[in-house]
Order: sequence, then C-alpha cells, then structure tokens
Amino acid sequence: MDAGRDTRGSKISGVIKTVEEIRIQLEDLERKREEMGATIESAVRLIPSLEEEKSRLQEDVERSRGKIARVDSLIRNLEIKEGRIQEDIRLGEDQISRIDNQMKVFSRMMNFEV
Repeated sequence: MDAGRDTRGSKISGVIKTVEEIRIQLEDLERKREEMGATIESAVRLIPSLEEEKSRLQEDVERSRGKIARVDSLIRNLEIKEGRIQEDIRLGEDQISRIDNQMKVFSRMMNFEV
C-alpha cells in the first residue's frame, strides 16, 4: 500500500509542478500582453501626429511641384525670348554687313572720282 501512496503522491507532485509551470507561463503571457498593450496604445497615440506629418509633407511636395512647373514655364519663355533676340542680332549683323558693303562702294566711288 505504501507503493500506491508513493505513486499517488508522485502524481500529485507532478500535477502541482505542472500547475506551477502553467501559472508561471500565464504570468509571463500576461506581462507580454501588458507590454504589447502599451506598445499598441503608444502607436495609436502616434498615428495622428504621423498623419499630420504626412499631410504636411504632401503639401510641401505639391508646392515644390508647382514651383517646378513655374520654372519650366519661365525657361520656355526665356528660350523663346532668346530665339527672338538671336534673330534680332542676326538681322542687326546683316544690316551692319550691308552698311559696310555700301561704305566700301562709296569709298571706291570717292577714290575713283578723285
């Protein structure tokens, strides 16, 4: 009969040990759940400021895109003006050349008459 008690005592001891291990695991899980809850709560509080930052950055990007569009437009306008000025320069150079030719003709005529 002592052998039966030892077996039962051993079983009870094993059950107690198992229950204790489960209690420790539950406490560990509870601690992890609390940590996760704090992390989630922190993230939830952070979301509005992240949304504000995202919105601000989107506005900055759109403003920058607008500036680029304006610069592109100014560049096109300047290129057009540059073309006109180059044409004016070419016409002016042509006129200078014609005047030089006329002056040469007159100079020859004056030298010929003398």
